[in-house]
Amino acid sequence: MHPDGRLAERPVSSNRSLLRPALVVTLCVALGQVVGAVTQMVIAAAFGAGADLDSYLIATTLPQFVIAVLMTALSFVLIPTFVEYSVAGHESDAWKTANSVITLCMLLLALLALMGMLSAKFHVRLVAPGSSSDSLSLAAKIAVVLWPTVLLTGAVNLLSSLYQAKNRFTWPAIVAALGSAANLVLILILTRTTLGIESLAVSLLLSLVLQVVLLTPVLSGRFHPRIDWGDPGLRRIVSLLWPLICSSLVARFTPVLERYLASDMGAGTISQLGYAYKIVVLLAALISTGMGTVIFPTMASTVAKNDMAGLRRAVSQGFRMMWLGIAPVVAIGFALALPITVVLFRRGAFSQADAAAVSRLLQAYLLSLIGMSLGSITGRTFYALKRTRLIAVMGGVSTLTYFGYAPLFARHWGALGIALACVVLFNLDVIVNTVVIRAMTGKPRGTALMVSFVKTGLAAVVGGCAAWGISRLVANVWAQMVFGGAGGLAAYGGTLMIVRSTELKTLAVIVLDKVGSRSA
Repeated sequence: MHPDGRLAERPVSSNRSLLRPALVVTLCVALGQVVGAVTQMVIAAAFGAGADLDSYLIATTLPQFVIAVLMTALSFVLIPTFVEYSVAGHESDAWKTANSVITLCMLLLALLALMGMLSAKFHVRLVAPGSSSDSLSLAAKIAVVLWPTVLLTGAVNLLSSLYQAKNRFTWPAIVAALGSAANLVLILILTRTTLGIESLAVSLLLSLVLQVVLLTPVLSGRFHPRIDWGDPGLRRIVSLLWPLICSSLVARFTPVLERYLASDMGAGTISQLGYAYKIVVLLAALISTGMGTVIFPTMASTVAKNDMAGLRRAVSQGFRMMWLGIAPVVAIGFALALPITVVLFRRGAFSQADAAAVSRLLQAYLLSLIGMSLGSITGRTFYALKRTRLIAVMGGVSTLTYFGYAPLFARHWGALGIALACVVLFNLDVIVNTVVIRAMTGKPRGTALMVSFVKTGLAAVVGGCAAWGISRLVANVWAQMVFGGAGGLAAYGGTLMIVRSTELKTLAVIVLDKVGSRSA
């Protein structure tokens, strides 16, 4: 990078090398997210936004909390350690550490799953004390089925991490898409039986079993159950992990608090929040998973080589290319929130009133997409630097602050306040994290990054205005979404060309290279 912040030729080449696998992974993720969106449509038609779906979401709260606390950070701690051993030529040591980590995690998750199943009636009442007794009884039955998914999800995360540590990104993404497809097929079949809402839990359980089976080849005879407390790799991972777990007990508690606050806002409120948030989570996965997955081993490698300039380039590249997707999605999605919600969910048990409520929540949650997606880059940067205690402290402080303003927001604005609190949490986090990363890795002027953000943001606003204007010209919601979305994207792309976006040029080169290589 030049002193004035402009990109040199080498970073452009690096951009392209990162984007090739990122695009492949993103395509796989896109397929999975499309299937996930269809799954939500099926669920909406079958169960609407009522008490039964509230029960299911209540039941998922603590199992998801356990996974978020224990597994999300573990994969980011395991990959740099594995990569560091591999870069040093100690492949056997890397697998020894992986064996210990997998064995320890599976034992711990199995114990937690058993405890969760035995205490289901107790913990669902703690999560949603304002819900009816019938809803809580149903939630307890569903929770018994859901707790084993903690063990299976942990296995999927660990196995996927091993693939990624070996720079094999495509197969885990394909398996995730296949898991989503299997889940959808099972839901279509089982919702027609007497299982009712419990069919969602059974479908999830079986789809996770399939994913574990498909991912186990990465072990290829290398896995031997063992816990070697003398292994320096295991000790390092535990040392890095325990502060994150302590912090995550607070930081990952936000969904629990949201369900707690929403439980006395009337039947269906938890479901409406869940639908809106799920759309944004699907979009965040689509935008950030490809680039975030591919860039993380690169970050870990630059840190292993003490190349802070390379790490800064990787962060900048990740930010700029990811913002290229975030900005139009937020702007156009905000303009078309109601048509999108109606097209996705307005059928069967999902009413027009539900659609109106979910679309308002979706507009708020879309703003959190910025912090969610960019946070996948800043979070990976801290993990690559092995500064887990720092990110643990910052995450804990951020969430404790959230515990203060979220109830106030909920009291003043109801369900919308819960969504707005989420927006503040994610976006404030990514701002603080970016400032800290710049201080840790050096302080280049960052002119290119700021110019890129301004250009892309301006183009997105133009695209959002175009989408809104076009949608006002037609009455049919399908036409509003299709023509408004297409017009918005065209205006966005055209504006990027007018302002001469470097990122758009890089993306075009990658796509043309892919097409050319296949045709050859």
